[in-house]
Amino acid sequence: MKIEVIIEKDKNGISASIDRKGNFFPVTSGKDLKEILKNLETLIVGYQKNEGKYDIAWARINVSKIEWDIRYDIQAFFQQHDYLNISAIARRAGINENLLRHYAAGIKNPSAAQTKKIEDTIHLLADELSAVGLSAA
Repeated sequence: MKIEVIIEKDKNGISASIDRKGNFFPVTSGKDLKEILKNLETLIVGYQKNEGKYDIAWARINVSKIEWDIRYDIQAFFQQHDYLNISAIARRAGINENLLRHYAAGIKNPSAAQTKKIEDTIHLLADELSAVGLSAA
């Protein structure tokens, strides 16, 4: 089963939530994605064993088989991927570099169209990188 997780920047790192299914709305926080996903799994298992025992929306979910669909807000994405060059991504996306820095810092919020443009650029970059082969000298 695929479950969408929304990752947002918070004052201590990042927080995550899953849209309400049944009577359960899991929310957690952590320093990185690995910790967030571990926390969500723990929350789901605890819910299934206790108060959610009869919640049909969660009863059939096998935690070990969940496919996480990770969705970042712009701030959390650049916080978690601080090795990426914001200026280079902005240029490739055709967005003003300072504007993308403002998005990454949370000073301004991108429109849906701007967000899609940034996402598409990041996906193109990932495709290019996955096609790279290196050879030892």
